[in-house]
Amino acid sequence: MVGCMVRRAVLAAALAWALAACVAAPGRVGSEGSGPVYPKEAPARDLDIVVVRDGAAIELTNRTAAAYADVEVWLNQQYAQRVERLPVGQTVRVSLLGFINRDGEVYPVGGLLSPDKTMPVLLAELYLPAERREGGEGEPAPNLALEPGVRYRLLVRTKPD
Repeated sequence: MVGCMVRRAVLAAALAWALAACVAAPGRVGSEGSGPVYPKEAPARDLDIVVVRDGAAIELTNRTAAAYADVEVWLNQQYAQRVERLPVGQTVRVSLLGFINRDGEVYPVGGLLSPDKTMPVLLAELYLPAERREGGEGEPAPNLALEPGVRYRLLVRTKPD
């Protein structure tokens, strides 16, 4: 009887985690379950933004002299998430559960019962689609330091102990 209760608790926890993962990434999946498509044909340059994985999140530290807004961050050329603000000299924490691949799957972060399901962050890139270059009426154009349609490689570091 105790074994049955433990199995039910584990199943309930797994279902709650799966539901939280779906809720954490609203609006990223297309109408047919398709997510963002990696801009592999775009040229690449380097940008002085440091990315550090911290459990189920990444921290982006902007070490450039420019602020960025409404940009896409790509991880491992597969998973993307829109980041609204990346101020100069600031660190922004972004949940990995918001990163979606083209099949609509959430970035694998693993967990207590499945640590082998995690994926390391090996490559991080910032991308500005051309349609997001212009500001609205009366607003300054954001991201003047970025060239639309260019992938910017970020510095991936391991978390210090």
